[in-house]
Amino acid sequence: MVYADEAQHYLELVHQHTPSGRDTYRIVAGRYTGAAYGHWLDVDTTVAEKGIESTTWTQDGARVRFTTGHEMFVPARFFMFGR
Repeated sequence: MVYADEAQHYLELVHQHTPSGRDTYRIVAGRYTGAAYGHWLDVDTTVAEKGIESTTWTQDGARVRFTTGHEMFVPARFFMFGR
C-alpha cells in the first residue's frame, strides 16, 4: 500500500517483560522496523499473547485481526509522515 507520504510502513506487536514479572503488549505502526518509533497502541495481554492472525492494509489504515477474533484498526493518518 502506498500512502500520501510515499514511505514503506510497518506494524509490529511488541512484547515487554518487566523485572517485576509484568507482561505488556503494544502494537506500533510507523515507517521504521524495530518498533523504536511510531504510533503505539496498548493491547490487552490475553488477546495479544495468542498472536496476530492477519493484518490488512487499506488506504484508510491497517486492520489487525488477532487469533482470538478481536480486531484493532489504526487509521493511516496516525502513522503517516513519521508520526
